[in-house]
Amino acid sequence: MDRNAFNKYLSLSGISNVLPPEDMLLNLDCCVKTEGKAYLTNAGVLFFQMNR
Repeated sequence: MDRNAFNKYLSLSGISNVLPPEDMLLNLDCCVKTEGKAYLTNAGVLFFQMNR
């Protein structure tokens, strides 16, 4: 995950950074938890995945 893109999104949307990133992504439906591991959804990948 691109932390810079995530932090920029939070700043532009006016969301405070009080929860851990994983919890914030879960609340935004950009992440799902399966068997205790977090995975980005398609939306999460489009918004926050690093371009390599």
